[in-house]
Amino acid sequence: MTQTAIRLKTKVLPGHRIEVVAPELEEGQDIKLIVLPDVEVSSTEPEERVSLLDFVKTVTPGPRPFATWREYERALQEEKEAWKR
Repeated sequence: MTQTAIRLKTKVLPGHRIEVVAPELEEGQDIKLIVLPDVEVSSTEPEERVSLLDFVKTVTPGPRPFATWREYERALQEEKEAWKR
């Protein structure tokens, strides 16, 4: 089933209400409504970008399930053999 999205723009009315007029919808039809506040990004300040490598360097090492690569390979081989049985 293909869904069609309808993009509308409106203002918040007094009493924090919104009103949507969509003639393409049927009266009584159930719909899902997602409200996204229209926030403008300042174009004077460029967005700070970080390289993936710099991001990875900031991640603290967590506990690892295997102390060595050899232990990992052994456990993987045991798992593969268990599936063959």
